[in-house]
Amino acid sequence: MKKIVGGFIGLMLLSAFGVSCVNKRNPAADIGPQYELLGYVWSGGKTLPDPTMLTAVNYAFGRVNEHRNGINIENPDRLREVVGLKKLNPDLKVMLSIGGGCSEGFSDLASCDSCRVAFARDCRRVIDEFGLDGIDYDWESPAFPDGTPEDVDNFELLLKETRSAIGDDKVLSVAAMAGALGMKLPDILEYIDYISAMEYDMTWTRPGSHTSMRESEIGGFDYNVERSMKTYADKGVPPEKIMLGLSFYGRGDGKYFEEWTAYRDITPREGVVFHWDSIGCVPYAVDSVGNFILGFDNEKSLEIKCDYIKDLGLRGGMIWRMEYDTDSLELTRKVTKELLGR
Repeated sequence: MKKIVGGFIGLMLLSAFGVSCVNKRNPAADIGPQYELLGYVWSGGKTLPDPTMLTAVNYAFGRVNEHRNGINIENPDRLREVVGLKKLNPDLKVMLSIGGGCSEGFSDLASCDSCRVAFARDCRRVIDEFGLDGIDYDWESPAFPDGTPEDVDNFELLLKETRSAIGDDKVLSVAAMAGALGMKLPDILEYIDYISAMEYDMTWTRPGSHTSMRESEIGGFDYNVERSMKTYADKGVPPEKIMLGLSFYGRGDGKYFEEWTAYRDITPREGVVFHWDSIGCVPYAVDSVGNFILGFDNEKSLEIKCDYIKDLGLRGGMIWRMEYDTDSLELTRKVTKELLGR
């Protein structure tokens, strides 16, 4: 396990390159249209989000059925409960997110002409039956790791068919890994309203700072938010088509913290010391001898990311997942205040 000796080195780098976790945002960035704030709600969760603190909800998940021509919805009664939140906030949009992870069945579905047509029609059926505002495709990385090279083109065809079936008045979005791996950009922008950019799980060496704003010796040298946003820009994605992913969980060492640890469970414990990475702009934890054991986001790092959303003129923020917050909704209140002014 990596031992953290980078505190002094981080300060040297900070001094040498002038990197700061304090965004110097132009005040004019706060003037104009309201940002959007989207939260994912899990089918197996027991709580419901406060609908006045969000502009949209993605319900996770619907799945590709065994015949590759329709949708199986996990816990449809809970989906109805989520749609019922619109009574408290009539402006709230509720979408069904289909997939999750590499998503079994997507490659077969997308490669079949008749399956794409049937599946798109079933998207329309589900929207009408449940009173939804749209569809979110959570096929996070077509062609990777177990798909085919043809997935990239076939996913575009699926999006085209779905847009035709649900109409222009409904939301169609995709969730994508950092840098939009496997997405045919900018071609698919014709069919979708936005991309929910998953700016988490960006380090492949566990544990690590999986939500780091910048490359940092402390948290690892894999992907980071700034590198991801540059990749999107280089691929021709305009900022108003991007929802920046905001993480409500941490990645742990499996001993002190679970590999996937909800923010509500990131609490003080014996032998654990919490620190701040002044380069990556994220908190982290080490054990008593300095080994990195947890990377996560907190109120401070999320505020920095909300400022970054405004700096770049992005569409808004996307939360994975609402149930991971504390009972007092510590993180939700922070991002709602920063992006929606509520």
